[in-house]
Amino acid sequence: MTHPQNIGVSGWHYLGETQGSYYAGKYGRSHQESESERRQRQETNRNLRAAQQKAKHEQLAKLPDAAQRDRLYQNYLQKFTLNELDRSDLQRRGLNEQEIARLGAKSVKAGYVLPMRNPKGQIVGAQIRLRDGSSGRYRWHKPFGIAAQQQNGELPLAFHGDRQNPPSRIILAEGTGIKPYFAARLRQCPAIGASGGQFVASPNTLLDYFQSLGASPEQTKLEYAIDAGDVANPSVMRRHQKNLDSLTDLGYQIDVLWWGQFTKSDRDIDELTDATNIEILTIEQFFQIANYQAIPKFAPWQWLQNKLFPKPKAKGFTKRSPQFINNLQEYPAGARRETWHNALQSHKHVLDASATGTGKSYDVGLLRPEMFNGIAKIIYISKDSRNVTTETLQDWQVLPARHNGLTTKNGKLRRIKQGEALHTSANCSRSGAIAALRNKAITDTSIVCETCPLLKACRHASGDGYGFRHERAKAFKSAILRSHPQSLPSPEEYDYAHTLLVWEEVGESLVTMRQIQVDRADVDAAIAKISRAQITGLEQLLPMLTHLYELLGDQTRFGLNYQAIKKAMTKAIAIPTIDHTLISDLLQPDLSILDKVDGIADFEFEQAKGKDKRELTRINQLLKRETTLHAAEIEKKIDREVLKQWLTEFIDILTGKIQHGDLSIHHGQLTISLRDPQLLKIAHSASGNLYLDATVYPADLALKLDRPIHVVKQAHTLSMPTIYQVTNLGRMGMQRGNEQIRKAAAIALHLQQVDPTTKIIDFKKFADHDDGVWFRDSRGSNDFKDVHTLIINGTPCPNLAALRAEFATLTGLHPETDDPNFVAFVDRQILANIQQCFGRKSGNRFQEGDVIYFLSDFDLGDLPHNPIKASDITAAAMDKQEVLILEISQRVEQALVNGVDLLTMSQRQLATWLDLSWGKFRHHMQWIEPLLKDLYSNLIQNLDENISPISSNLETSDQELIEFWVRVTERFLIDVRTDSDVTKSTLAGLMEFFGEHIPQYLHQLVIAKFSRRSRQQLLASFAIAAGIFSTTS
Repeated sequence: MTHPQNIGVSGWHYLGETQGSYYAGKYGRSHQESESERRQRQETNRNLRAAQQKAKHEQLAKLPDAAQRDRLYQNYLQKFTLNELDRSDLQRRGLNEQEIARLGAKSVKAGYVLPMRNPKGQIVGAQIRLRDGSSGRYRWHKPFGIAAQQQNGELPLAFHGDRQNPPSRIILAEGTGIKPYFAARLRQCPAIGASGGQFVASPNTLLDYFQSLGASPEQTKLEYAIDAGDVANPSVMRRHQKNLDSLTDLGYQIDVLWWGQFTKSDRDIDELTDATNIEILTIEQFFQIANYQAIPKFAPWQWLQNKLFPKPKAKGFTKRSPQFINNLQEYPAGARRETWHNALQSHKHVLDASATGTGKSYDVGLLRPEMFNGIAKIIYISKDSRNVTTETLQDWQVLPARHNGLTTKNGKLRRIKQGEALHTSANCSRSGAIAALRNKAITDTSIVCETCPLLKACRHASGDGYGFRHERAKAFKSAILRSHPQSLPSPEEYDYAHTLLVWEEVGESLVTMRQIQVDRADVDAAIAKISRAQITGLEQLLPMLTHLYELLGDQTRFGLNYQAIKKAMTKAIAIPTIDHTLISDLLQPDLSILDKVDGIADFEFEQAKGKDKRELTRINQLLKRETTLHAAEIEKKIDREVLKQWLTEFIDILTGKIQHGDLSIHHGQLTISLRDPQLLKIAHSASGNLYLDATVYPADLALKLDRPIHVVKQAHTLSMPTIYQVTNLGRMGMQRGNEQIRKAAAIALHLQQVDPTTKIIDFKKFADHDDGVWFRDSRGSNDFKDVHTLIINGTPCPNLAALRAEFATLTGLHPETDDPNFVAFVDRQILANIQQCFGRKSGNRFQEGDVIYFLSDFDLGDLPHNPIKASDITAAAMDKQEVLILEISQRVEQALVNGVDLLTMSQRQLATWLDLSWGKFRHHMQWIEPLLKDLYSNLIQNLDENISPISSNLETSDQELIEFWVRVTERFLIDVRTDSDVTKSTLAGLMEFFGEHIPQYLHQLVIAKFSRRSRQQLLASFAIAAGIFSTTS
């Protein structure tokens, strides 16, 4: 109630002036609403709504009907002609003179008008195509001020094509002009178009068109056209779902038309020249291609259930089955080295799957070649071989890797970056050039080394920028080595016949996949090279490369996987079959550009003697030094002039010649994934392999090796710290909200105050300099053995595209995201990472009182753990809404005890009762107001005026059913409290009643029979639950 000042209205008290200079005052009730006042208000509301509906119907009735509209538009449009500019635009779009005349296009000042006709041929509306499309291309054309809406209140639809009675097919397309016209022409059937594709906004008009055409679900299929790029737009996909749901409800079979229109650069249906590439999809298949999760249709009680009890969000995990290992050999504690010795006598590939913290790495450090028959050397292979923390391995000789300098971080040697302090000088000045060649997918980098002026010195000594070869030669004299897997020499360079290889964390160290990254610049370079070559046959590659260039423009969130790329490529063009020799020869990298060192010919030295020969030698050295490219120049030259080697691999994977490969496009980059046999060759050529990994899946390792493995494991009960899992912070992945970051920081600060030894493992993006980092420090590290409290932040899920590529290179299969085998594969990788991280404090590293806090909602399954909330650790990790819900729940309970009627209070009164400022109350109305509006207003407060007339005509059985469910539900409500667990379980029971047992047409009638106290109790409980669960959803 509003008046500009206090005018003393009976029953109301003045609250003050409104804000915003509206010259109005605010009034609230001075007492609670009585029953008679409530009835009077309801009657007034009913009359007001009826009057509003009547006024709306009267206004619509004044609009012209279809026949009148047709006469008005016909008379109006005959005054106009079509100018040459607009005629040329229509011809450019593919219309001939006869078709232009049939459409009836007319030029006006801003563009040209396209009339919209119904199936009877009557003009029911028109849209204008603007010449200036900067703010949109189409507008409704309203001559004489005629509203675009029809008498039924809906916007008109456009009909095109010839009438067929009855039609076997009708195509539905976005737009009202040329697009549906072309759709009808292409598909040879009637077409109906809707402005903006909003068919759901004109349901009665659409049904009228169907009836006018003689269509029926028994005789007619509906074809539904998708515009190019729609699948990449979530809001457009939601519009498509609403349309498709509405059409499905009419009983029609829906065929979705698909021709690979993934991106905006692809063609719309009016741009297709023929229908040969159109594929018919079901709605489910279309949603699968679009990677779209359909939203269930609205139902009141389903909405409540989803609101209060949301289903767990998909985490990409799967229900696990226990892992059974055939022929597992268990051994007692203390018998490990003996077990290894015996197993390696009869098996080439032995996996020790003993739990983390049982001392596997420690025992490896005690191994010596003389313990094994025929073994001359043992190489311990680890991804961090420079920085081993196991004391028995620290005196093993490190096999050097090329580097451009090392620095020290947290006591560990790392490759240096610009601006960091140098700890160890570079042992190879050309390591950057070698990396540049590998970035071009060139594996043979020997020319970089062979053309280096420091090659001779590198073989015999060490200094700043050289010495790599000398250091490796010295290292190989040792019988016990530790090495990074990429530093191992190839079997062609070194004979592994008498070498035992020990692979630490084999799931990570034995990499069998290589990837090539290709961008538009690489595709351009290939197009240019092929175009200039003018070799017969190779020109067939150009259309394929041009289409690939367009695909690299995809900017969708998840990019394109193998299936999407193959479908898009094969639908657009034929993949050429060309002799690979032609392609390889043409694109072969010219590495002679790196060998440009000048010098004096050898025969000149043969003729010189004494002083002259010494002078020649000096000049020769100066000449070589001056003509040798510097390392940075070599890198730039490689980047500019050397072609990346990718095209033959791309074609082979696309055509299936390479089965164990994968393709993906993300953010403008094509990733080609291939099986990399280098480390496999090394493993297969060795005398024996001992794999250490507590968490690798033996079947995955056997698949990777393509060899059988023998599994041994220590029979031991593992000592583990207590694990608390904070489940209400979500995944805590690489993308985190401010609240997640704040709560995690509050937890860390609190635990560090309680225990100063507390350390954190997190993703590098979030980790401080003293923290551990996922993947680098969470495996095979003893850095946390003296820590009593370990905080582990986040779900360690590797990039899904990379996992999909690895799965494809291992199995030869290209999985969709929901493929159960792939889901299980991903789940194993994540679980393995988590178990390895937990292992930093288990077994021999465990001390009494150790605790792990795991901040992630990942399903730990059978791993012993205690689920908690962030606020259970510290009140500082509570969010404002949790605090507010606690306060509100206490006040609501007090209201229930004292019999205060919260339901009739104004928002101001409710805020005052809840002891909340008006600003805070309004801020949190985002979760209170929907319940008041959708539950209270519609289901409780106005039930008496909303009850259907069928209530008086119910059968006796229905009446008895209503009485029964009222008694059961009210008895349930007695148990509702503000405690979240009790509230949740009780309301879950109510949802089951209403969702599965009580017929939907009786829902309102059951609630209408509730006592007023039960309604109040139900509303209060829903409000509490909505707030409590909104903080954890």
